[in-house]
Amino acid sequence: MTHRTIDIPEHIYNQLLELKKKNESVSDFISRLIKKKKNKKSIKEFAGIFQNSSEEWEQIEKTLYDDRLRQSSERSFNF
Repeated sequence: MTHRTIDIPEHIYNQLLELKKKNESVSDFISRLIKKKKNKKSIKEFAGIFQNSSEEWEQIEKTLYDDRLRQSSERSFNF
């Protein structure tokens, strides 16, 4: 395995230590971040996804609207 040394400010290194898991090396943590980034999709990829299926989109909108109504009716206010 090849080893490289990189210079990073101490405050960045401390942030890395705070974010990594307890049993995870800094290298493993960085590797996990890279894998996460590769699997992340841009919202632009979803543009126009329902273009040819307006019925499906209408059902999604109805479900969201009904859910919002249900949640608002479940809220209770104590004064």
